[in-house]
Amino acid sequence: MDNLSHTATASIPTFNHETCRNFSAKHGLAVRAIAIEVDDAELAFTTSVAHGAKPSASPILLDNGAVITEVHLYGDVVLRYVSYSNSENDDSSPDNWFLPKFEAVSSFPLDYGIRRLDHAVGNVPELAPALNYVKEFTGFHEFAEFTAEDVGTSESGLNAVVLANNEETVLLPINEPVLGTKRKSQIQLIWSTMKGLECNIWRLPTIFIEIIQRVGCMLKDEKGREYQKGACGGFGKGNFSELFKSIEEYEKTLEAKRISETTSA
Repeated sequence: MDNLSHTATASIPTFNHETCRNFSAKHGLAVRAIAIEVDDAELAFTTSVAHGAKPSASPILLDNGAVITEVHLYGDVVLRYVSYSNSENDDSSPDNWFLPKFEAVSSFPLDYGIRRLDHAVGNVPELAPALNYVKEFTGFHEFAEFTAEDVGTSESGLNAVVLANNEETVLLPINEPVLGTKRKSQIQLIWSTMKGLECNIWRLPTIFIEIIQRVGCMLKDEKGREYQKGACGGFGKGNFSELFKSIEEYEKTLEAKRISETTSA
């Protein structure tokens, strides 16, 4: 309850009210920070900056339990590095899944089967500069590439590249719009269009949650623990065009509604 008090400070020290308001005014409900767990957040920060990353937040120690740092990723989005002082924590305990001042909210006995974050998509005006910048300071490689022919329709489309770390457990797809088409690119309409069940969670289509099932591709780590290879089964580019067609059909219904309302008025 202390965290709900009007005098409580932000659980993430890098939170800034003015930045939050400006970001919300510009982007609506959207994701500003993408966090990845690393062995040493301070080392990840200094190494990234040494390779061209623009710093956003220097290392911060949280309750002697975790360190966070931030660098600029693309646009107004930051990449947040997180490391824990005890890297040998038992991952089976929910208490070890959260930063200090965060806690699990149990939904027991309900289980929706969602186990982890698969990928986080970013949309940018120009793909090449963003790719070169992120690849340079992360060392990530190009995992997959999609063009308008793969994922577009006759009326709109986008180009996309998926970046991945060496183990391909961290996936960062980046999209750019295809201009000059009959309709606006999907990037100009929504902020994430990849494979899965798309659920609009705000009145404006700026953010989507995708529910993805990946089957197979099981591997074992150095301790013999089983895990699934990143992006098992790919990104389902065959679903792109169908998804975009449904978005375009939805657009047409909105246009017809506006015309009807204007006529009746």
